[in-house]
Amino acid sequence: MGSKGANKSFDYNLIKILDAVILSGNAAMAAKKLGITPAAVSLALKRLQSYYPEELFSRGKGGLIPTAKAVDIHQNFSQVMKLVDDTFLCNSKKDEAFQITLLGSDIVESYYLSQLYNSDIFDRILINHFTVRNMSREHISELLFTAQGDLLISAEPLLESGIENQIIDSFKSFVCICSSKHMLSTLSQLSLHHFYSSRHALYQ
Repeated sequence: MGSKGANKSFDYNLIKILDAVILSGNAAMAAKKLGITPAAVSLALKRLQSYYPEELFSRGKGGLIPTAKAVDIHQNFSQVMKLVDDTFLCNSKKDEAFQITLLGSDIVESYYLSQLYNSDIFDRILINHFTVRNMSREHISELLFTAQGDLLISAEPLLESGIENQIIDSFKSFVCICSSKHMLSTLSQLSLHHFYSSRHALYQ
């Protein structure tokens, strides 16, 4: 059949029929799903076919078999239908989808995240903390590049092309008071890693 091209009188309800037929596999099941008769489905498919020169379906033992053209049409319209459906989501549901996966050590969780507890950020954003202890720098880079992690907080920069590093804090001067018998007192130098990885009482 000849194509009418970009026809302004195109009935977009026909796409709903096409979607039901492709997902159901035959006209009878599609009719049951849509609450109409099989004859109405067949008529709608004939009307849809009139807009395209390529065949949209062939008949097989199990029912109607969509051609590559029908599948292509279905995929394109499905994307548009999804975009339309998304416009009906309320803002509260959209906000629930906001989440950040934070990569870091136990220090990040105990020090940085603890400073956010009194803010309302946890009401607006779901923050997932993923520990990278004993993980190679290559693996960490892979997590960032594959969007399995959104942000890394680390004592050392991650020098990889495509990854931006930003200094957010500096701890060059701090004091730790401990007993002379404590294991920390035996260290010639003390880092935040030593401090936060040890079991002790903390006063702020």
